[in-house]
Amino acid sequence: MGVEPIEYTDHKYGVEVAVGDIKLDLAVQRAIVPARLRKLTGHFDPILLGELLVSERVDGGLYILDGQHRLRAAAERGVTTVHCEVFTGLSRSDEARLFMGRNDRANVARVDRDRNLATSGDQETLDIQMAAQAAGFVFVANNVEDSTFRDRAAGIAVMHDADRRKHIEVTGPEHLARVFTFYSRVYGNQERVESLLLKALSKIFLGKSEVDEDRLFDKLRGLPPQQISAQARQRRIDMSVTRGVSLVRAAVEVIAEQYNRGLPADSAKRIRL
Repeated sequence: MGVEPIEYTDHKYGVEVAVGDIKLDLAVQRAIVPARLRKLTGHFDPILLGELLVSERVDGGLYILDGQHRLRAAAERGVTTVHCEVFTGLSRSDEARLFMGRNDRANVARVDRDRNLATSGDQETLDIQMAAQAAGFVFVANNVEDSTFRDRAAGIAVMHDADRRKHIEVTGPEHLARVFTFYSRVYGNQERVESLLLKALSKIFLGKSEVDEDRLFDKLRGLPPQQISAQARQRRIDMSVTRGVSLVRAAVEVIAEQYNRGLPADSAKRIRL
């Protein structure tokens, strides 16, 4: 299935617009990068401004889609009007898609990319946002400092892992919500999520061994996630001599050892890898 085309009612080049009339909507734009703004302002040349990409919304407001650093630099240097490429009649979803399409994704900060993908209606991004929010985490934020979960790729990996397991009857988003909820129960939701631990917990819950969540909670709550990550890295190094293991697998083994501690070798409650 192809990508739906971006819909608009009008499109013009070379429209002269007052700098003060152009607004910013972070739902479809990246946040200002201070270092980039300082560079543009310090070496400002109005001839190099080029055309800014602007959306004229149905309420008549003009919103910058691409070129906000140039716009801010122009404003700080006293420029009153700029030339713009203006799209009329875009939905906010299509504004976000147009911004991402016009920019090299490598140059767009992760938090801005995720916010734009959510605005554009990307289903996996929305699934992650809902699962994270249900457990009290912040996935899509205006500033990276406000986000307590920043790893969209990890969220997608957890969902896809569940979707591939034929013996699991929950959907990927439901499984992700379960993992987030358990992580929040153990470590709270105010600190940034350790992605490695999130993926390892996903593997634990998807295993064929029945996991006693209360026992797992008791075994992990005194063990900081950063410590589990450090132990997993060391285990991976130690095991590399005899067998190669992924970092996630190493973290799963660390967690399983904690869970199994104190259980008889023949106990049905043990996590068996």
